[in-house]
Parts: sequence; C-alpha cells; structure tokens
Amino acid sequence: MSLPFLLFIDDFGAHRNMFRALKGIYLTPAGLSYAGRRRLANSFTVTLGPHGASFQDVLANIHTDLETVAKGFYSTIHGKQVLVTASVMALTGDMPQQAKNSGMLSYSADIGCRTCYCPRSKQYQWSYDTVSHGRYHFQHQYYRTEGDHKATVPEQQRYFNAVGIQSVLRQSNGSCQLLTLF
Repeated sequence: MSLPFLLFIDDFGAHRNMFRALKGIYLTPAGLSYAGRRRLANSFTVTLGPHGASFQDVLANIHTDLETVAKGFYSTIHGKQVLVTASVMALTGDMPQQAKNSGMLSYSADIGCRTCYCPRSKQYQWSYDTVSHGRYHFQHQYYRTEGDHKATVPEQQRYFNAVGIQSVLRQSNGSCQLLTLF
C-alpha cells in the first residue's frame, strides 16, 4: 500500500512581526481531492522548529522517521500483513520558503527564479528564452560543484550569487554541505 503525502514547510510568526519566526512542517495526504487537501482536518503537524534553530537541525529530527516510512514497514490491515510505504510526493510552501527549500535565492535577488536564470533586468522581456536559460538538474549540479571548488568563502559567495544559488553551509568540522532535505 502506498501513501504519498505532501510536506508544507513554512515560517510563521507567533507575534505581530516575523522577528521571532517559528518553522512549521505539515503533512497532507496526497491522494485527497483539492477540496479534501484544503480542509484543516487533513493537515497534520509533523514538527515545529523553535526560533533560532537551524533548518538542518529541525529536519534532522524527522529525517530518520521519514526515511523509515519511505522504505516501508509491515502492518496488519484487515487481518493481512501488508507492506506500507509512505513517501514525500512534493514539498510545498510559499514562494520565499520554497526558494530556500530548493537552495535557490529568493525572488528579490538578481537571479531569483527557481525555473530559469533570467536576471531581474530582463524579467519583463517576453522574448527572453527561458528554455535555453532554464534551471536544469545537471547544470545546477555543475554550478554547485564549481562553487564548492572556489578557494575562499567570499569567492564562493560571489559565484553563487551570480548564478542565483544559496551559498553552502559551513559545518562544525569545516566541511561544506548544501542545505539538503531528504
């Protein structure tokens, strides 16, 4: 039995401003109709990340559980042993959060689109070729690898900003790691 689900990741403010934002991660079964997915009763809180916690740490708390259910487990359903798998079908969120989740810069950056490399100066030109300037998987991997091989952090930062990618995170052991979800 397969149970795909959607994860919605978003920051929200517990107060009037977003100065002390909390990170919320919510699960919604993907097999529901549009109306069913919109019902509040069908959205389940997976975890809340406290203000100041790193996104990596919040995800590390749920990573093992999500990995376990994605690989599958046996459960007795109507008296029969059934292999049940539940996996993330899509990550959703508002636009700035989705950019952060995908490792791209936000819409306010010079290259802030998640689907192409269109600079801000050309975003209103209808003739701009978004197919030949699209953000494609292997090209993005190439840019990430090139940036990771820059000698200094300022060089990396300039390179990543030029191609519209978030800079890498420095870990306590000195290594660099892209913000990865699963």
